[in-house]
Amino acid sequence: MSRTDFFIVGLLLAIAGLLLLANYGERFATARILSFIASGLIAGTALSFGLLGLVLVSIRQAAGDISAADARTAQLASFSLVVAGAVGLLIFIPGLQRALARAFGRTTNSPLAHAVAVLLLIFLALQLPFVFGGPPQGIPPITSVDIIAQDAPLVLIAFIGVGLLARRSLPETVQRLGLVPPKQARWWLVALLAIPAFIGIATGIDAVGNLIAPASQRQVSNVSTMLFSQFNTVPAVVFLGLTAGVAEEVLFRGAMLPRFGVLITALLFAAVHTQYALTFATLEVFVLGLGLGWLRRAGGTLPAIVTHAGYDITVGILSLHH
Repeated sequence: MSRTDFFIVGLLLAIAGLLLLANYGERFATARILSFIASGLIAGTALSFGLLGLVLVSIRQAAGDISAADARTAQLASFSLVVAGAVGLLIFIPGLQRALARAFGRTTNSPLAHAVAVLLLIFLALQLPFVFGGPPQGIPPITSVDIIAQDAPLVLIAFIGVGLLARRSLPETVQRLGLVPPKQARWWLVALLAIPAFIGIATGIDAVGNLIAPASQRQVSNVSTMLFSQFNTVPAVVFLGLTAGVAEEVLFRGAMLPRFGVLITALLFAAVHTQYALTFATLEVFVLGLGLGWLRRAGGTLPAIVTHAGYDITVGILSLHH
């Protein structure tokens, strides 16, 4: 494992630890206080780093040792962290909590709600520079170890996030995540038929993108080819599709969708795929997220996993022959 992999694993395990503490905070007073303190410290740290980033960018601009484009990207990243940290602290205000509770129809004075809100705010803040800065450049190809290092902790986060070890038993957690066979067997067929349907939709979106923004489409294609260049055999493609399908569906559709709904979960799902920046490929991921969300609601998470993994594997195998 590379240093980046160790960092990612450590970060994701820390997130799992915070969610475990927050879940205990739903039951025990001491854990509740500690969870609020931890969430507040994380929000305050994000705010501080954002302010520091803005100051450092200004200093480098004055010295003339940073390009205008890099300065804009750094300013966006820093300002996003400032906003995320500030909002993460503001949601501790009781009056704002009551307003949010009225707006969303549920209590917000919850350590788990605070922890998730702060984490999502910081996640979105860190994604914005990638979304608006174009597809990333100079990133080394992804390896199978990278995939395991990223995806395995996501499954752990999903299980712990919905209460495993703190509020729910393993069978209850599996039920909450929707990892049970659908009540009607037809949803397996729907899951399989959805694979060519989504491929057709993606092909149509690609065709429109090639007409409207051909340069952007080529750039996204080149970046994707480079990132996944080591997955150039059928077994490698199957491995990639299965790991992504399982991990992302357990987290997004299994854990997050019942709480955030189909639309917001699909938006977060699209935001994760930063290799596409804000392009037609992002629209494809968003539409896929909407469809998978509907499938989760109707048939459960397992059919959604079948569709997601099948889609990724089919697209990957087709790309091997182009």
